[in-house]
Amino acid sequence: PEEFLNFKGNDHSELAMKRDFPNGLERLIKHPSWLSRECGIPTCDGTFDYDSWEAIRKDQRDLSRIGKPSQEILCAENRRNVKVTVMGGEEVRQFFNRQYREKMVSRSGRHARERAYNWAVRLGGTHYQAEVFSKTEEESVIWDYVSALIARSGLATFQPWIVRDVKQFIMSTELPLDVPHDSIHVRRGDKLLTDAREEVVNYWHSQGYERQVDFPLNYIPFTHYLRLWETDCRKYVWDGVSEKSAVRTIYLSTDDPGTIKEEISRLPMGQGGTTIVGGCERVRFVFSPHDENESLHLSEGGVGKVDCVKRYERNIHAIADLMILTKSNTFVGEFNSNWGRVVRIFRTQLNDMYVMPDNPFSWKKLFGLDSHEEKPVGNVEHPVLLHDIRIAFAEDKSVPPPGW
Repeated sequence: PEEFLNFKGNDHSELAMKRDFPNGLERLIKHPSWLSRECGIPTCDGTFDYDSWEAIRKDQRDLSRIGKPSQEILCAENRRNVKVTVMGGEEVRQFFNRQYREKMVSRSGRHARERAYNWAVRLGGTHYQAEVFSKTEEESVIWDYVSALIARSGLATFQPWIVRDVKQFIMSTELPLDVPHDSIHVRRGDKLLTDAREEVVNYWHSQGYERQVDFPLNYIPFTHYLRLWETDCRKYVWDGVSEKSAVRTIYLSTDDPGTIKEEISRLPMGQGGTTIVGGCERVRFVFSPHDENESLHLSEGGVGKVDCVKRYERNIHAIADLMILTKSNTFVGEFNSNWGRVVRIFRTQLNDMYVMPDNPFSWKKLFGLDSHEEKPVGNVEHPVLLHDIRIAFAEDKSVPPPGW
C-alpha cells in the first residue's frame, strides 16, 4: 500500500497490484496456517485465479438460496485430482445451518461430546476449557463460549499494513487515549426498512402511539440509547477527579452522524463544550472523523463502484470503529446489526474462575451417600464473561452463532 499512499496522480488504476499481494479477505486478515493447514488457494494447475473462483461463486449463489449445496469443481492440482467448493459469506451460512449447526449444539451421547471437545481444542482451548465446552448444553452459552474462544484464538489477526493504518486513524480522532471511554453504536440506514422496523414499531407503541402514521420519527431516538448508558454514568471516576468535574467520553459509531448531532444539540449543555446527560454533568461525544456523507456500515464501495484507495480507506475507518467499540468500558448497541454482533464476539471472555458443577450421583457412587447427604456444590459462576453491554432493543431475541 505504500505506493498507493504516496501516489500523486488522480487515476490510481495506473498503479499495478503487486503479484504476491493477497486477494479477498486476506488483504485485511492473516489467514492462520493452523486453519488452512498451509494449503494455498487452488489454481487447477494455473487455469484458475481468484477472479475465476469468484465468477463460479456468483454463478452458484442461487443454489444456497433454495437450500441446495454448491457444486464441487473437480480439477487437477499438482498431479492429483482435487474437489473445490466455492462459497461466499451467505453460502457459508447456509452450509453451516444445513450441515453443522445441530451437530455443534448436540451433547447427546459420547460421540457428540467428543466432537464438541475436539472443536474447542481446535480453537485453542485447554483441556479443561474443552471439557467445560463439551458438557455445556444451553445453546446460547455454547455460542458465547465459541465467541470467547474465537476472540482469543488469533483467528482474526489483521495484516501489518492494516494495523499500521488503523493505529494512525485512531490517533487522528478526538478520542483521548489516556483515559477509558464508553461507546454507543446506532445503526439506522437501510436497517430501518428491514431488520429494525419491528423494533421501531414496538418502541413507539410503548410510548403511547397506536398508529404508525402518527409516529414522530421513523427511528428510535438517540435519547433511548443514552438512558441505557446513564444508569450508572457516575460509576467511574479516575485519578481522584470528583464526580461532578469528571468528563465522561462516549465514542459514537453510526451511519447517521448528522441526525445524531442534531439530537445531541437539543440536550442541555455542560461546561467546556460538554453535554449534560442524566446524572453526568460533563459528557463529551466523539465521532469518527470520516466524511459524514459516507456510511461505513453499507457495502456501497464494491469493486467497480469506487476507487480502490477509497475502498481501502473505508475498510480502515470501519476496522478502527470496531476496535474502539470493542475496547470501550461500556458498549450500548443492538444485535440486529452485523456490526453489533461482531462487537459482541470480541467483548466475550472465558471465565478462568469457572468451576464445573459436580454431578451428585458421582459423589454418591464414590462415598455411598444417600440423596440427603450429597456433597454440596460451591458457588458456580457463568463459564463466559461478557464485558458490559447494554442492549438498546430486541434484547429478547436469542444471540445467533458467531459470524451469523
